[in-house]
Amino acid sequence: MSGGVFFGAPRRAAHLIRREALEARLDDANMITTISAGAGFGKTALLSMWVTSRNAAGVWIDGSTAAGGRVAFWRTVFRMVAEAVADPRSAVLRGAALTVDGELHEGTVDAAVLRFARSLSFPVVFVIDDAHLLDLDAIGPDLVAVARYSTGSRVIVADRRRRFRPTRIASDVDETRITSDDLLLDAAEVAALVAVTPTRFRVEPDDVLRRTRGIAGLVRRLVAHGTDVSQHADDLLAPWALDAEECVVGSSRSASATAASIPPRDGAEPYLVATLRSATRDEAARLLGASPSEAAAVLDAAGDHGLGWWEGAAPTSVFRFAPVIADAAAVSVRSAGAPAQRRLAAGLAHVFAVRGDALTAFGLALDAGDFDLAVAIAKRSFLQMVRDDTPGLLRRLRRVPLARLRRHPLLVLFIAILHSQSSRGRAAAIVHFGLAEQLARATETTASPDDRAIMVGVRSATMRMQGKFDRAVPLARDFLDRFDRLTLEEQDRLSSLSRHLLWQVAHTLFFAGETEAAIGAAQRMLAVPVPDDVAEDRGIRPALAVVAAVQATAASMIDARATLEEAVSHARRDAPFYAVWERTAEALSAIESGEFARARDLLETLDHPMGAGEYWPADLAVRAIAEVGEGRTDAALRILETVLDADSPPRQAAAARDVVVVLRALLAVAVRPPGVAASVAKHISRGGPLVALTEAVIALRGGEPMSAVSRTGPALERSAGPRVRGSLLLVRAASCLALAQEEAAGRATSAAISELSAAGLATPWMLLTATERTVLLDLVGPVVATESVRTSVERMPIVFTGRSPVERLTGREREVLAELVAGSTIPQVAAASGVSTNTVKTQRARIYRKLGVDNRTDAARVAFENDLL
Repeated sequence: MSGGVFFGAPRRAAHLIRREALEARLDDANMITTISAGAGFGKTALLSMWVTSRNAAGVWIDGSTAAGGRVAFWRTVFRMVAEAVADPRSAVLRGAALTVDGELHEGTVDAAVLRFARSLSFPVVFVIDDAHLLDLDAIGPDLVAVARYSTGSRVIVADRRRRFRPTRIASDVDETRITSDDLLLDAAEVAALVAVTPTRFRVEPDDVLRRTRGIAGLVRRLVAHGTDVSQHADDLLAPWALDAEECVVGSSRSASATAASIPPRDGAEPYLVATLRSATRDEAARLLGASPSEAAAVLDAAGDHGLGWWEGAAPTSVFRFAPVIADAAAVSVRSAGAPAQRRLAAGLAHVFAVRGDALTAFGLALDAGDFDLAVAIAKRSFLQMVRDDTPGLLRRLRRVPLARLRRHPLLVLFIAILHSQSSRGRAAAIVHFGLAEQLARATETTASPDDRAIMVGVRSATMRMQGKFDRAVPLARDFLDRFDRLTLEEQDRLSSLSRHLLWQVAHTLFFAGETEAAIGAAQRMLAVPVPDDVAEDRGIRPALAVVAAVQATAASMIDARATLEEAVSHARRDAPFYAVWERTAEALSAIESGEFARARDLLETLDHPMGAGEYWPADLAVRAIAEVGEGRTDAALRILETVLDADSPPRQAAAARDVVVVLRALLAVAVRPPGVAASVAKHISRGGPLVALTEAVIALRGGEPMSAVSRTGPALERSAGPRVRGSLLLVRAASCLALAQEEAAGRATSAAISELSAAGLATPWMLLTATERTVLLDLVGPVVATESVRTSVERMPIVFTGRSPVERLTGREREVLAELVAGSTIPQVAAASGVSTNTVKTQRARIYRKLGVDNRTDAARVAFENDLL
């Protein structure tokens, strides 16, 4: 730039700080620079520091002195330039062609401006500050003409809003744009400003930066008045509130207010907008009960007062309030009376519901006492609410008097479900589920179709939670029927709540053995539309996990693995209630591949109270199979016995309980004396292929292969899943082999291999001894028993050894047996134990009977073979 001075520039204040990065941008700026930011962002301070630290010639025009229209503006400019011409220090302006006041009017201003621009033969900088006070639409083309036609001159326009857009006036004009984001102070600049600003308070620069986001005016205010905004909240907000009131006219308020606005007005709405911390114009309009254009004007006024700034492009732009402003607004809102606070909370609830922040919206609706709104929010966004903050949600719900919830059984249901998420809240969950069920029945006839469907779903979930499967299953079927009859609009109103209830129904039907219906419920869950405001759908994975678990236990493991692969590609829901099926399916997949240790590790992370009757501990049944694979059959039996002794699943969940009983009976055949398995099998509640399979294994291992064959025949003619059907065929093949019917054994083996290979299953081979497996595979030959089939069979542990199992010895009997095997005599054992010789003889006789021997040598052999010592 040429040497000279700046005329009209304000005197540089002592507490200004250098902003070297922005000053460098001004050095390198184009012919026109626009600085758009509200009051307090430091526009004037930046320009003042820049013009007084550079050897530049120019004129500073303050909007407050040049207001009054286009002619008034140029009269002010020409007067200032005339003063500069008279100053000996401003040689660059002496050749400027000026028009005196008397000759400047609307008819001559165009020619006067053009003549003035072309007369500037040296670079000059024109700074127009406080341009919001000027008619920029009128003078904008003139400013562009000065920049275009003068020799290297530049124009800098500092405006509170970006009203001056030179590139729209002339496409060949280069513009440098500095916005609110650029003017925000960084950490070093905030620290420097804090250091030079007089204060009597102790303030931390990092805290000031966090609360002001670097708005210079707010930094100075916090430093000067302290960071406790409760002391000066009104001073911060009152000027903006006055402007906001003028922006919203009464006529448009009554015309544009909707059910979502806050009637009647109490003057706190602008503050309420600020508590959002960020707001679109539509959100502000909802809270203000105003039109979008009026709401935008209110937010513009906040920007004008330096309370925040706009981000993004219209119409989706967002206004960001500085945190200190949001805090001050919250202080002011809390000072309102209770009725006003409830109205304001209802308004905020609507905004947050539209945003998709269901948790905040739900809590605000409760605070407002608007339970209908709370129910509507929860029905649409239930899963997000439960995921985000279960403890906080419970605390809020507990503050609502129970008497006020009697017309809202869904809220009681939410309390119950939230309690059920916590291991320490099971008892409270049962109580609230019971109450929800009573209220649901009381209101069912007067509710809408979608609410009636929910009531039925609630009752089904309640019954299952209480272990009453005989009542839960019909209600689950009724819910599916009602859900299918809902219109798309009614299903959409349920949204994520319907997903939760469909999950509950799938759960219940699976326990009841209705696997196809369970998969149908899960598939309906997948088809429920996800609200547009939900960023991440966390309902897909649990639904797919149910399908995978059903497929893994009752259908094809190949299909289950494919479903699992799809499930893990979706967002996880981190809750044991939802994880149990996914882990169970994964563990079954590992078991079918022979990875028993991995299956056990997968299930180690699952934990649930055994006495909780709301779901079948499927993971424990699978854990028992994993223990068998690791060679710990007794440990597997203890797990199954614990499940049955805890009465979980409840006796009404017959199909689920029968699976546990059958597993226990089959393992008893392998490691318990004859008769134990038969007594266990008597507890299977329903006839069918599972009963036939159990009886056939007991008969085969009891030396009655003909009986085993007769039991498998009818069972194979009935409908059964591939796991049960494959097991029946293998047991039939082994029975035929024992009867020397090799042709029949071969046919049954071939059918079993075909069935199991198509489903990706191998565990049914655990029902056969090592010899039976080898002979049957050799019998069908390598064409049927391929290498992959043999490999799968070899991965399965040998559970049945072919030897008759021995009855378990008591601890005292084990001690006596150990002493006898060691060579001790009867008197020596009696003396060591402090009992009579007759007692020892009685114990010896009982040991020999249990081991099936009649002498000490055979007793030692059987004891070592069965690992009794």
